Parts: sequence; structure tokens; C-alpha cells
Amino acid sequence: MFLRGRVLPSILGLAGLLAVACGGGDEIELIPPPGSPTARPAATATAEPLAAPTELRVAYINLMSPLALDATNTTPSDTFEQRLWIVIEELKAFKPDLLAFSEVTDTKAHGKVASVLARELKMEPLYVRAKPWFAGTTQEQGDAIVKSAGFEEGELILVNGTRFPNSEGERKWLNPRTSEGSRGRTLDAPEGPRAGGRHRRLRFAPHRH
Repeated sequence: MFLRGRVLPSILGLAGLLAVACGGGDEIELIPPPGSPTARPAATATAEPLAAPTELRVAYINLMSPLALDATNTTPSDTFEQRLWIVIEELKAFKPDLLAFSEVTDTKAHGKVASVLARELKMEPLYVRAKPWFAGTTQEQGDAIVKSAGFEEGELILVNGTRFPNSEGERKWLNPRTSEGSRGRTLDAPEGPRAGGRHRRLRFAPHRH
């Protein structure tokens, strides 16, 4: 009887409150008890525009020709393939915009190195022959000398085609010396865009002393 005397009035009071709430209309407003957490709208991520690139990644590498002046020294040739692929893997990680190479060869033993570099690094090549070359020879005569010698060595520029589209190059003669008749002083000058729609000329003068 003690429990019934205390519980019954509580039940009746709750029923009365429900009746009042439902009697005013069809809609019921639920009021959370004090201390209940309130729902907050989910935060939406806003995409921010990417900042313009602020760096230009450049590297110069002398590949060290596989052809040694001493015919008995086979180390440059024996190690060339390994050295070349180490360079390629390092440059892939570096993600360059502009590369310059000296002693880029075309030989029967190792093939056209310029083509390998351009293909593996996915960059636009600008190549110029340095030797064999003799002052006063025409392009056709130089080609014949290369065919007879069985090798060619030159300078190579690789350009990131995304940042420097439609790059063009030209060759120039720098400081010709009669004592260096087998090697031409050359220059490649690719064009590249920069801010404001203007163009910048990038120059590489190999073997310049």
C-alpha cells in the first residue's frame, strides 16, 4: 500500500501532462531534458584554390662517357648502365623542371642515351652534337664522320613540357678555338613561359672554360 500510494499519483500526473500536450493540436513538441547534448550542423570542407608554383627545379649532370681515352680502361663502359639508371631513379624522385646533361652518348654498346633519358623522365629533349666535330664541316659531313667513327657525344637539355610547352632550341658557336677542332662550343636556348605571358630564354653553355 505504501508503494501504491506514492506511485499512483506520479502516474496520474504524467498522464495529465500528456493529455494537455496532445489536446492543443496534432503536433507534439519534444523538449529534451536539461543537460542533453544538442545536435550541431556538420562542418563542410571548402576547397581552397591551389597556390601557383613558386620554385623551379633545375639539375646539371655530367654522365661520364662510357668511352675512355685509355682503350684498356673498361670501367666507364662496364659501369655505365648502372650509373645511368641510378641517375634516372634519382631524377624521377626529384621531379625536375629543367635538366642539362654533358657527355650524352650514342654508341653501339649502350644505344642512344638521350632517347632513354627523355623517355624515362617524360620530358622534352633538346640535343646538340659536340663530337666528333670539326670546324668548317657541314651537317652531312659531320653525319658521315659519326657513322664512320661509330659513336657520338653531345649535350642534352630536358624540359618539363607542362611548365614549358612548345619549347624551341637553337645552336650557337661560343668562343671557337683551333686547338679544339673536334669539339664545338654549343648553346641550346629553349623558350619558356613566365608570369605576365612573357617568355624567358634559358641557356646552357657546355664545356665552357
